[in-house]
Amino acid sequence: MYPATSDTEKIHFNQLNKKTGHRIKYLKVDAETGKEVSSDEVIKGYKVDTDTYVEVSNNELENIALESTRTIDIDEFVPKSEIDPRYPSLLFGPRWQGRA
Repeated sequence: MYPATSDTEKIHFNQLNKKTGHRIKYLKVDAETGKEVSSDEVIKGYKVDTDTYVEVSNNELENIALESTRTIDIDEFVPKSEIDPRYPSLLFGPRWQGRA
């Protein structure tokens, strides 16, 4: 059994300034004051209304995280006779990343 994805197969890109070739940086800025905010001052919040957020800690997120198996559970197969002939691609099952 092999995983569907692996970190060794992933390619990561940086964004660059087209004119200079320098890497682009992202600053965290307070939407109201316009002042830069350090990473240790940033928390997560869930928007419940216009300009109203509920603060959520990383610990709370870990406690509600769903288990991910990264697998597909097949409940049942459909008999070929029940598949409309206008959809021939359905006869061969899903195709992942261009591979049959």
